[in-house]
Amino acid sequence: MKVVGEEVQKEMRILYKNRLASNLGRPFSADNVKAFSWRNIIQETQELCPFLINAVSSALNMKTELQRDESFNWDHHRDRHPQKVPKDLPVVPSNEFNSSLATQCLSVCMLKEKINKMYQFQTYITTDITNESMETIPYTESDEDEVEPLRDNLNLREDDGVVPLVELPAPPGYTICWDNVGKHTTARHQSRDSKNVMHNWALAYMAENRIPTVNLSNNETKSAIDIPVASFLPSKEDFKQLKDRMAVMVERVISKYLVKCKEDKEAAFPPIQHEEWEKSTRKSKIINIGVIDENPSSTHGVIKILEKLHAYVPSSEEKVFPLISWGDALSCERHNDAHNIRSNSNNERDRLEGFEPGIQEFHKRMLLLQDTMNKLFVGASANLKGTLTYLRNVFNHRGVKKDVSESFNKVHEFLEFVTEGYQRTDKYDLSKQIIETVWVEPDMEALVKGGKRKGYCLCEDESDIPNADEPMVGCENQECPRGEWFHLSCDDMDALPDEDEKWFCSSNCRAISTNTSEDVDHKFEYTKAVMFEGLGHLARRDAIRENDGPALISNWKVDMVSFHNHHHPKYFILGHRLIAGVSGWLPDRLRQDLIWNRTVNYRGGQSNNIEMDMMNEFLNREFKDRIGSSASSLTANVLKRHSILAGGIGQDIDKIYQYNVSSRSTDYHSTGTKRNNTADIEYFVNLLQKEKVVEPMGGRNFSSHPDIMHQCIIKSPSVLITKIVSHCIKLEKRKNLVVNS
Repeated sequence: MKVVGEEVQKEMRILYKNRLASNLGRPFSADNVKAFSWRNIIQETQELCPFLINAVSSALNMKTELQRDESFNWDHHRDRHPQKVPKDLPVVPSNEFNSSLATQCLSVCMLKEKINKMYQFQTYITTDITNESMETIPYTESDEDEVEPLRDNLNLREDDGVVPLVELPAPPGYTICWDNVGKHTTARHQSRDSKNVMHNWALAYMAENRIPTVNLSNNETKSAIDIPVASFLPSKEDFKQLKDRMAVMVERVISKYLVKCKEDKEAAFPPIQHEEWEKSTRKSKIINIGVIDENPSSTHGVIKILEKLHAYVPSSEEKVFPLISWGDALSCERHNDAHNIRSNSNNERDRLEGFEPGIQEFHKRMLLLQDTMNKLFVGASANLKGTLTYLRNVFNHRGVKKDVSESFNKVHEFLEFVTEGYQRTDKYDLSKQIIETVWVEPDMEALVKGGKRKGYCLCEDESDIPNADEPMVGCENQECPRGEWFHLSCDDMDALPDEDEKWFCSSNCRAISTNTSEDVDHKFEYTKAVMFEGLGHLARRDAIRENDGPALISNWKVDMVSFHNHHHPKYFILGHRLIAGVSGWLPDRLRQDLIWNRTVNYRGGQSNNIEMDMMNEFLNREFKDRIGSSASSLTANVLKRHSILAGGIGQDIDKIYQYNVSSRSTDYHSTGTKRNNTADIEYFVNLLQKEKVVEPMGGRNFSSHPDIMHQCIIKSPSVLITKIVSHCIKLEKRKNLVVNS
């Protein structure tokens, strides 16, 4: 055996010296890759290293030609040795020969590690394994006894020349995002057979989780009815989180226009970091699934779409491994309808249980921005200095429309510009002073017991009568949402107010009661409302850019009040489902996906995260641009080809064409010059300083907004609580129906 070992070492030294003349030593090139063949490699190795081949083949008790014996009775072997190589061992078969040295060794190593059961997941990379394509060898328990003496005679240690096996980390998991994509094609010559057509499809992609969740629990959940109502509404911590982030936005504006040194400016823009911030800076791995030729505008079409997307859901037998399916409000609503229709099917796959709908941020931002424009942007105020319409015309933001869906980027950019301008006009240069001036929040105590009070005071003493046992004070607001009378001790008061003094239980009640007062400066109220809305939109966008999952969920709770006040039932229902999911209604793995894997980082780096539904909008736009020249022949193959090219692959091909073929001087995907508003901001300050719209003067107003008050009041608190409880009951009924099925 020692002689064999020495001869093997000689063969390896000779092979290394002559590596350039060998197939193994060829340099990497397109021609060599094309000419590469495993058959030639094995044949050459057999000729140059006969001792090595014979030694290995003898140790593994296999034929010299390294081919599996097709006559071997696998079923009989499995019955005799149940711990041996399983029938479904996931070894990828080769196209050129039945067996190779690498796969044989891999199979033996996996067998020695007692890997005797592995599930086959139905995913887009599934390979069907059969007896005919198995790439392993017969191996019995007695073979180990033959290998050990050979190792001892060759003076080999267990780890000689072998890379130690390490436990591979668990896969991070992934989520799927899909949205509708439409293309209107116009017939050049119209007739009964040739007419204009509106094509509706769905475009989907997968994103690998940057924050792994696969190893988390899939079972522990709680009843939606057991989740406290307060969990669906903003708490003091939620308001503080948003307020602190808005203060950071103010500090960045101050640094942007007041700090002259470049180094100081860069130091003034540190990101707001969180526990998963470093992972959030990594570039996302995105796989474009392509276009699904089904109509997503109907529930039937969504069912077909989800059935096709289930091909990408890992499964074992009838069990599925649920994933989050991201989308906008319309997609999630129809997804939920599809679940309801299929809820009484026999198995999880037919019930479409492989996906849990998850609402995304981009379209929510669009909705909130539309509420802001409806409140503050009025066409009749074009000649009123200081209003949004006036500033839009003066600074030539002609792309800004009241309909945000037509010009989202233009509207958001304009509101950011106006917010910066008002802030520079403000007499305060401290962020805390500015935030305290514009900050408002709803009175959450009005929601105690669903807005229904058992007694007079907040303490809810039913037997209490005003002024009977302890002095009580009444709120001057006749429509006070908190109640009518309050104990002095319950409101932290030491004595009753003076007889001629009007007492209000909260700042909201004071604002409501003084709404018609001639002393209120409604111009100043309008300015505060603009700054508050602008800073709020900037803070929400910043949380997305940093992938700050807890802050995103916190913002959803804050926005639930806005959905209720402005009557957005679709977003209220989906927001309720999202908050219920992260509060325990879903298992821990899906909860963490809903919190931490809500964004993608297409380019990599800090502060570059975007919403997943926004990424889908980019893919949709690129796909529609690509099929523009093929509108007359949109076959299935054309759709598949162009949908896969949308995204990274297509951009790489474009770059190769631009620089290697057409030699364009500019990058097709260049972001262009960045905005520089310094000159316009200075003009803004000079224009409005004389108007003093950022200072309370008293008795002023805009004719377009004569009674505007900057406040946040919860409309119909009892109705809000009732809706939350009702949706909790619906969620639990659906879960029970699925469990019973």
